[in-house]
Amino acid sequence: MTVLIVDDEAPLLKNLRGYLSSLGGKFRVLTATTAEDGLELVANGGPLDVLVTDVRLPGMDGIELVRKVRTLKPGLPIVVMSAFGTEALKRQAKSEGALTFLEKPVDLEQFRRVLEEAASSGAGWSGRIGGLDIFDITQLLAMSGRRLGVRITFKQLSGVLGFEGGQLVHASTGKLRGEEAFFAMVRWAGGTFEELPDG
Repeated sequence: MTVLIVDDEAPLLKNLRGYLSSLGGKFRVLTATTAEDGLELVANGGPLDVLVTDVRLPGMDGIELVRKVRTLKPGLPIVVMSAFGTEALKRQAKSEGALTFLEKPVDLEQFRRVLEEAASSGAGWSGRIGGLDIFDITQLLAMSGRRLGVRITFKQLSGVLGFEGGQLVHASTGKLRGEEAFFAMVRWAGGTFEELPDG
């Protein structure tokens, strides 16, 4: 599994690389200290299974990196980490396409589990809906700034996304709610979108 970690803290990069490298060759670790260098590796550094990025970086920040990577490689799972994990920041990261948000300081065992889960989810991110994937559509709806609900239907499955103030604030399908529901819908291979009546 190839992991790219973007963080400007050299000791943290060394610690994470050392830990992952100690796990019997399971992980190949690439690192970058700026979002710009990370974006270059995503574009030209060969196949990647997971991208991990800090939020606070010199120059381009981690959220902007997530946005650009989501456009460049819609199927790449992204994990965002920060020592300043406010609820607003977590929502923003996930609305831009991050799979998971990790609080710093990072627990190494949790870090490994998150990477494995993210990599296993990657196959479900490449489905296209009407020429756009679900992240593109979610971003477009969020960017409108409107308060609206959208029903997504795929075969016998149905789910609802709710947007308000430029944020994804609700997701549900079956008995699932929140991010579990959203990422379940992400794995659907296709479907249709329908705006729900207001209220």
